[in-house]
Amino acid sequence: MCGRFTLTTEFSEFARKLGVKYDRTKFNPRFNVCPSQTVYIIPNDGSNEIKQARWGLVPSWSKDASIGAKLANARSEDIETKPSFRSSFKRKRCLVLADGYYEWQAQSGSKLKVPWYFRLTSKEVFGFAGLWDTWKDPSTELLTVCLITTSANSVVEPVHHRMPVIVQERFQKIWLSTEEQPTERLKLCLDSVPAAKMEKYAVSTLVNKPQNDRPECIRPSGTEGCS
Repeated sequence: MCGRFTLTTEFSEFARKLGVKYDRTKFNPRFNVCPSQTVYIIPNDGSNEIKQARWGLVPSWSKDASIGAKLANARSEDIETKPSFRSSFKRKRCLVLADGYYEWQAQSGSKLKVPWYFRLTSKEVFGFAGLWDTWKDPSTELLTVCLITTSANSVVEPVHHRMPVIVQERFQKIWLSTEEQPTERLKLCLDSVPAAKMEKYAVSTLVNKPQNDRPECIRPSGTEGCS
């Protein structure tokens, strides 16, 4: 699964390539984004704009919004059959903007886990494959989202067996299409970026606490005290 990520870089170039609009005044760098918090997404709703959504999918048919706490991630292998995800997979897909994410590595003989930071070698903003939906009750309307995960590549696998799907540039417009796409074609979009385009390094355990949302979270371990 993916439980934390970052968006530290302003994304005007990413938006330009996809021909979408967004309000720069709403951008604030984030160094420790957690489930239930606000994220930036590009939904395939025909609006051609970047929107803010809550991380944790709440399907439109849910009785209440609390289910979102359990639906931060969806497995790519069975996404087209799971009741919580299959409708969004067909019609409500998105890119979730990020420039890196964290994963924790268990240590033999210790309860402590080492946090690692993963990003593209280019250090560019990218889009996680995501699903969105809108949930309503008499007083609330929520735009919510989940990330799609897949088997880890060779960079990630020594740390964790799963990783979030980073949609490659050649698949982005297919993933964001407003027209119905064959399942097989959508599944191709979930083939994440090659390991050669990713890098990782260990970071401080500052990131373990959600309230720590500052640049020190992404500094290589040893350059900032642990907390």
